[in-house]
Formats: sequence, structure tokens, C-alpha cells
Amino acid sequence: MPEFPQNVLDCFDRGRLHEASDFIEAHLADEPADARAHYFATVLLHTTGRSEQAVERLQKIGLAPGIDVDFDRPSLADLERWQAASVDFAAGQRAALARAWPVTPICSLPRSGSGWFVAIFARLFDLPIGRMCFGRFPDLQAVPGWVARIAEGGATCHDHLPANDENLGVLRECNIAKVVVQVRDPRQAMVSLYHHLNLENDHGRRGLLPQLAPQHANARPIGEAADETVSALLGQVVDWIEDWLSVAASAAPPAVHFVSYEALKADPRRVFTEVFDFFAPPEEYRDLLEFVESLAHLKTPSFRAGEVDEWRRVLSPRQLALTEDLVPADLLERFDWRR
Repeated sequence: MPEFPQNVLDCFDRGRLHEASDFIEAHLADEPADARAHYFATVLLHTTGRSEQAVERLQKIGLAPGIDVDFDRPSLADLERWQAASVDFAAGQRAALARAWPVTPICSLPRSGSGWFVAIFARLFDLPIGRMCFGRFPDLQAVPGWVARIAEGGATCHDHLPANDENLGVLRECNIAKVVVQVRDPRQAMVSLYHHLNLENDHGRRGLLPQLAPQHANARPIGEAADETVSALLGQVVDWIEDWLSVAASAAPPAVHFVSYEALKADPRRVFTEVFDFFAPPEEYRDLLEFVESLAHLKTPSFRAGEVDEWRRVLSPRQLALTEDLVPADLLERFDWRR
């Protein structure tokens, strides 16, 4: 019989998850600090729907913050990439802290141009990027150890963290005082999400929202999608935005500054200046804002089309009527999104 870790990988491949669990725990009895075993246990718990236990086990891996690692299947290559990224993150964070860079977390609606926005922000101010949350949208959970690392300052993050009570509790426990929240017209974000899930690579199996409408994977164009698919996606996008609006309207921390994709595309220099003023890093770095326009042409791997009103063209008349019912008028007005 193969030895650890191959015995665990073989069990995953054959769907023998109980045997995999036995091998993991037997190995941990001998080597309780082995990050590989804790990583395997996290994947096992995550793929079997035990998300809270997965978050607890995740922190025993000893790596912080998170990165874009796939926890839907075990991969020692992913773990090694995460270990290397943690070393790089620590070095970048130390350098930024030496420059007195403050705590600058960014939480973004999925498919809001977040990779683009965060990449420009990080490159402009020479910051490492981490993750604060774990799981699948819309059920992402803040990982206390990851949030604590971002809360040290000297870094930023690329996250789609929902503003529920549990996640906000973690942010407050870690003394996160300010968060920039990036949004996008929910109708366009929904179209981009649908495309991302069903029409790109294998995201329908392993992407951000694999639990949504699996009967429509390997998909038709969105204009032919079922009403329940459009309603589910759009409802979750709207809820995500409205929950963060509720945080912004409350007296409790964190303070929230909103950035919309549409404003960012129209006037990136103004948007980045507002973000700079909100986070209030040392004033000596304000001159770096002059380079925003030269970086705005960057395209990240998740870039698709970058359109603002594509939804008007690709949704069916019936779907357009659905958006009228599901997107509140005051939400559109708040961000100057046209009805």
C-alpha cells in the first residue's frame, strides 16, 4: 500500500473519502504539525460541506493570509505554491510596513473588475495581495488568522467577503477599521458571473459558484437561461451589495468607502484619489497617483469584456422584466446605474 501522502491522494481519486480521513488522522497522530495533512483535511471537510470545521482546520496549516488556491480537490502543487506565496507576502508586507503603509483591505463583488482594481492598487503602492476569506460565493467565510494578517497593515487583499454578522464579527475582532468595497451594476455583474460559471474553462465545476443551477452547466447563452438561474444569480449579487450598504449606514465599524466599476472605468484617477484619501497612507505617496492612468490599461487573467451595459443587449425581454422586479430602484440611484 502506498505511504502518505500518496495513500490519501489515491483515496480522493477513487472517492473513498472515509479511508482518506482515516489515513490523514493516522498520519497526524505521528506528525501533528504536518501542513500537508491539515491541508488534505481542509479539502475533505470543504468538499463534504463542513465549512466551519474546514475553516478551523485551515488555520492549522499555518499559512496566512490565503491565496487563490482550489480547495475542491487536493493538490500538493497548490499547497507548495501557497507556501511560496506566503514567504513572498511576508517579505512584501515587512517592506510596506517599514514605509508605514496602513491597513488597506478591499472587498469586491465578484465580476466587478476586482482583479483589475486590486492589481493596479497593489502595483501602484508596491503591496502584496492576500485573501481574507474561504469557501464559495455567496457563502464565503472570513478566516480569523488570514484577517489578522491583513490587519497588520502593509498589504491589501482580493476578496469577495459577504457582510454577514459572522464575517463582520471577525473584521471587528481583528480591528479592521476601514474597508473599500467595490461594486458593479448588478445586472452586468450577473451576466459576467453567468458567463464565468458556464462558458469559461471548467468554472462550472470548480468556479466561484458551482452550487448554483448545476442543471444549466455546459451552458446556453444567458439569453436562453432559465428564469430561476437569472433570479438566483441576480438576487445574490443584489443581496451582497445591500448588506455592505447596511454596514456603511451603521455607526459600527468598519467604515466603508464604495468604488463602482463604472466610475473606475470612467475616471480611474479620481477613484484612486478618493481611495487614497479614505485609507490615508503617508502623504508622501500621493504623487504615485500620477501613474494610475498608465496602469489602467492592464488586463488581468479574469478579464472578459469590460462592458457596462452588455446586459441590455444579451438578456431576453423576459429576463429584462425580471431585473426590473429584482433590482431596487434606490440601489440603482445610489450608484448612478441607469434603469
